[in-house]
Amino acid sequence: MELGSIIDNFTKRKLLLLEQLKTADDFVSIQELITTTHWERKTILKYLDALAEDCSSFSSDEIVLIKAEQAIILSYSTYKSYRSLYLSIINHSLPIKLLQDLLLGDSVSIGRCLNEYFISESTLKRQLKKLNQLLSTYYLKIAQKKGVFILIGAEHQIRIFAYTFFWLLYRGKGWPFTAVAEQKITDLLDYMEEFSRPWNHSKHRQLHYILALNLIRYRKSFKIQLSKEQLHTYFSQAYLDTPRGWLNRFNYPESEILFFFILSQSHENFLSVPSFKKEILTFHRATHTEVFESTEQFFDLFSEQIIPLSEEEREKSYISIFANHLFCSVFPAFPEEMTGFTNASQFSEQFPVLFKKLANMVEQLERQTQFSLFKNKDFLIPNYALLFASLTDITSFESEITVCFDTDYPILMEKRIMDIFESYFGRSFNLTIFFKIDVLDTKFDLLLTSSFIPCFDEMATYTIYIPDRLRAQEILDIEKVLIKIQQSKTIK
Repeated sequence: MELGSIIDNFTKRKLLLLEQLKTADDFVSIQELITTTHWERKTILKYLDALAEDCSSFSSDEIVLIKAEQAIILSYSTYKSYRSLYLSIINHSLPIKLLQDLLLGDSVSIGRCLNEYFISESTLKRQLKKLNQLLSTYYLKIAQKKGVFILIGAEHQIRIFAYTFFWLLYRGKGWPFTAVAEQKITDLLDYMEEFSRPWNHSKHRQLHYILALNLIRYRKSFKIQLSKEQLHTYFSQAYLDTPRGWLNRFNYPESEILFFFILSQSHENFLSVPSFKKEILTFHRATHTEVFESTEQFFDLFSEQIIPLSEEEREKSYISIFANHLFCSVFPAFPEEMTGFTNASQFSEQFPVLFKKLANMVEQLERQTQFSLFKNKDFLIPNYALLFASLTDITSFESEITVCFDTDYPILMEKRIMDIFESYFGRSFNLTIFFKIDVLDTKFDLLLTSSFIPCFDEMATYTIYIPDRLRAQEILDIEKVLIKIQQSKTIK
């Protein structure tokens, strides 16, 4: 989920300037900003004034925007303070604010949007169109009804979207749920001891967000409807019959806590506790659930078509795949985890051969099992790739890329540059690196050099000139070229 794709253009431009100021070591001149952005001077000054107002209203001594006569500098103490300002600016963007309100179950009048943000109806329609393009990926839609906006979609789909949206927006900073006391959620989690032991601080904080969002939407009459058949897919009858009088103490509905328990089974952390792992896997094995059967058949086919697995390797990775399959059984049309991880398009671009092998395997699993969870390929394939990467070099199926270093730098400096190069790209591309030309007619895929010798034009398909210290820009340039080389080799 890319939140940057839905924020309004005014906010987007402010953030672009903010990022440029952040990366500068000193004052940045107005002329330099004009050159890099290709905006007019009055436009630059308008956005700088808006940024200065944002910093002022942010009310923090840890980050200050200092304006000189013809230059400006952003002074901040820690990345956390910078990121806090960044999120504060995003939060004032109309599409973000609108989504927050709708996901929290609030009604939003069209008139309020027009008046609060001083925009025309045509501008609002354009922003809504862009927002719905993102939402359509998750089978959701914002519609208008009697002068208000409403969010349309299956409740379980809205819930997982809300978890992901609020987590990506805040990353655990602060408590954005004014309708629920944070201490109430903390007390509930503390009471459920099983949800404190296996989780680190970040994942435990995610549980706070999930429980809060569930309760808020339930109170607004947006409830999860679980049939008996669905409940029996994840719980034994004995478990469902267990009295939960303790829920009255926290005023938390049983249907919502059961949904939370289902979500928990899709987390490796919960399944990593031996007692819970045994109980849950025993139930799924005994009842031959789709999650259990899909996991068994996955490992058989993965071991046959991708890489052979020992019993020990299968056991170590079992709960990860089981959790992924359970997630897809609950959310068959949601392509990413709460953290926003899984980018199938980026993965297919960087590891095209492995992606194709895994995609073919998933299609075969879907055909032979008829399980709907295998339809969620965008979620499953990157997670299967993580398993592959834990077993062997993730680039092992990809075409070899030959890289030659030919610089006028001292040997130790050249080696240092190569070490940095390998640390960035060695695990992402199948690289073979040369320091000298043993075969005169060898043509390399990429030449990294600091000199301008005429014969270099014939030595490599691509040539990149590097300074004595690889900076962020050189790293980005090299990555773009390596991806081009990878794609060209795959097409062949």
